[in-house]
Amino acid sequence: MTTDLAKAREWLETWTDVTGVEGLVIKPLTSKYLPGYAWTKIRRRDTTEAIIGAVTGTLTCPQLLVLGRYDQGGRLRAVGRTVPLRPDAARQVAEHLTAAAPGHPWTGCGSRRRGGAATSSP
Repeated sequence: MTTDLAKAREWLETWTDVTGVEGLVIKPLTSKYLPGYAWTKIRRRDTTEAIIGAVTGTLTCPQLLVLGRYDQGGRLRAVGRTVPLRPDAARQVAEHLTAAAPGHPWTGCGSRRRGGAATSSP
């Protein structure tokens, strides 16, 4: 916490290089979070929510994740992919993957040897 504008700018430039840190929150010093009360967030980059729609590799050892979002018509659309996963990250992600249910919109896309559709559990 700081009231020094120069320090806050330094934090925005240095601390937000860390994965998962989007930016800084600006609020009164004595303010506690209350639902509906707007604090100001200064983002260094924009983020969005996505689901794991497919993987390359296998469900037990995913190599990278294909990410999707549902469009306004309810169709799952690919929006991006991850970088290749490190072994520790692949193990953590694999714990939450299950085979896609029949009717998954991406089932059968691409080669089964390289991967296929998957879903993530909550």
